Amino acid sequence: PRITLVHWQLFHGYVGWNIAGQSLSALNWQADRLVLGRMVSHGALGLYTTAREFAAITYKALFETLQRPLYSALAAASRDPARLKAVYANAVTAALSFMLPIAIGQALVTPELVYLFLGERWIGAVPLLQICSLTLIPGSSAVMVGIIMIARNFTPPSDSIVAAVTNLAVIVPAAAVG
Repeated sequence: PRITLVHWQLFHGYVGWNIAGQSLSALNWQADRLVLGRMVSHGALGLYTTAREFAAITYKALFETLQRPLYSALAAASRDPARLKAVYANAVTAALSFMLPIAIGQALVTPELVYLFLGERWIGAVPLLQICSLTLIPGSSAVMVGIIMIARNFTPPSDSIVAAVTNLAVIVPAAAVG
């Protein structure tokens, strides 16, 4: 085997979207904090940041672990549209079967989780952690869309776009309300 540029267009498109996606992801990672930093007190911002990071632990543990096998399974089925559809449907069903109960369950037991892992001083983060836990559900769907697009050799816009819109659509009104 030798290196060639036969499939340069595919590589170029993927790298382009990947760079854009990573840039949006980096912006999304901090955008809510930048916006909230101007709108709320430092204490409230600290509570929010802790809640958001704590809520994301389960999402990262599940979806970042599942992405590689999903890419492989979908890529293997990509030449057969019927099989690809079935594999994708099973993958979405499985992913949401895990994520929905975990996100909802995490939101329901948040007071206990906060008290156990963070201590009594962080009880003020409970409502924020509950909201942040539930905002992981749309992000789960966005990841699945990106995976199928890559498996079909499309260069997808990043799931960070969906995540950024979701985060800001929830966070800015919540901060304005207090």
